[in-house]
Amino acid sequence: MKTVFHLCVVAVISFAALSCTKSDFSRLTAENPSNPNTDPYISSKIERNIVDPGEMELGTASAIIHQGEKVTIFVPYTIGNEVFSTATITMTDDATGLPIKTYDLLSYNDESSAQLTLPATVSRSQEFYFISFVADESYTGKTISITSLLEGHATSSTAVIQSAFSVEP
Repeated sequence: MKTVFHLCVVAVISFAALSCTKSDFSRLTAENPSNPNTDPYISSKIERNIVDPGEMELGTASAIIHQGEKVTIFVPYTIGNEVFSTATITMTDDATGLPIKTYDLLSYNDESSAQLTLPATVSRSQEFYFISFVADESYTGKTISITSLLEGHATSSTAVIQSAFSVEP
């Protein structure tokens, strides 16, 4: 009789423990299906406002650059529980869809970023990538789309600005 009683007590306690664990788990899952504290993520965009070669908004008809001018483009981002493996930006000819050039982006931590003039919409306290390049003859007479790709080990982020700017001689 004692043995049956002990087995019943153990069974009731086990059932109660499993029930508590199960309900706690389902409550956590329903409240937060993906945990931003542990899931890797990268979020980015190409900043539409530039200041080099002059103040303009990418993706508008007034975004005209002349051959030989230096252009600086910014890609602000947020990242969590992830490490970057590559960060690139590709310039594509709208007429042909062919890439003109692909550049490795530089981090805001790069020493050359100290010399940058930032658009008002980008802060020094913000994490960003950037690239400065000269619009050479390979860009002349073309309308350019921009695609950024920030890749981590588990996830990535892509941003695009169609018809970002035109290059005139």
